[in-house]
Amino acid sequence: MAIATILLGLLMAGLTYAYFKLFYRKQRQGEPPLVPGHFLWGNGKQFMQHAVKFLSQSREKHGNIFTIRFLNQYWTMVLDIHSYELFAREKNFDFDA
Repeated sequence: MAIATILLGLLMAGLTYAYFKLFYRKQRQGEPPLVPGHFLWGNGKQFMQHAVKFLSQSREKHGNIFTIRFLNQYWTMVLDIHSYELFAREKNFDFDA
């Protein structure tokens, strides 16, 4: 019985490690800041409750360009109205080098 408990604990630890290794990404250099949220559904609940309030608070805290996460999708928000033409002409929105 004790061996089964130890094996179950090791299995749970391994699955937890695999979850965080596979589903969490690290912020690369040059990427906009990521707004912190719940570890499973990200900023979905905050955005669903009041989207305008959430975006304005995130803008005050992180600046005009920031990234939010919905479940496992990352969206970069550009809230600077003077930069719209520059971003509209851009074909590739990849932040990689």
